[in-house]
Amino acid sequence: MRKAHWPLLLVAFCAVCFAAGGGYAQSSGPSPSDSPGSQAVAAAPAEPLGAEAKEDLGDVTEEQAKQTEEVQIADPLEPFNRAMYHFNDKFYFWLAKPFLRGYNYVIPESIRQVMANIYDNARAPIRIMNNALQGKFDRAGSELIRLVVNSTVGVAGMRNMATDAFGMKAYDEDLGQTFGVWGLGHGVYLVLPLLGPSSARDFVGWVGDWVPDPVTYVKPDGLRYGLAVHYRANLWSFHVGDYEAIKKASLDPYVAMRSGYVQHREKAVKE
Repeated sequence: MRKAHWPLLLVAFCAVCFAAGGGYAQSSGPSPSDSPGSQAVAAAPAEPLGAEAKEDLGDVTEEQAKQTEEVQIADPLEPFNRAMYHFNDKFYFWLAKPFLRGYNYVIPESIRQVMANIYDNARAPIRIMNNALQGKFDRAGSELIRLVVNSTVGVAGMRNMATDAFGMKAYDEDLGQTFGVWGLGHGVYLVLPLLGPSSARDFVGWVGDWVPDPVTYVKPDGLRYGLAVHYRANLWSFHVGDYEAIKKASLDPYVAMRSGYVQHREKAVKE
């Protein structure tokens, strides 16, 4: 197959995924509000409630009850997704976790944080673009200022001076969130090999975010791939043990991760 055909195949695949997921609402409540970041799993209220609507339901208000509504996502690919979940599970315990433990032993947390800061600074164009696409021009401008401050005063992003010295908050937005703000549903649930939980919408967004990502344009290819892998490994190094906690607390970790992922993304879209 010629290389030029793969974008068309990607579009066709995602169109099928969105169509398959079209019958599922994003939540059991009303549609999300227009206002749309790492891992929270609580879903935000479906819509603002007036004072007269906040009736006590025992010790729980109507607003709190809405926060606990289960967010839905279509999972017609569950056999494939479960296979990928088990593949990722084995990959984590057999390869990733031993590597990350060694990585954490060799590289002090302070150095890993500097690396994380550099990557975060380099990915600022992704946040700038998506804040602008969502109409949050004040946040896009703030991210641009953060990029300038951290690239200069922070010495190529090694230190997050915009936050540490000036108290400037980061506004983490990606293209998947942008699609959600525009009203596009999740499509179907996906578990990607090595990358984990996603959805048709977020997978397309992840691919689209390659465009403003400076690492996309690094040459030679080997260096670009190496940076992409190191970015992910360095990020994971701060979360060794998180997956075990989820797995231990869940009767069905696959379902728990699916629910947690979609609720986390719903909350991110609404922020």
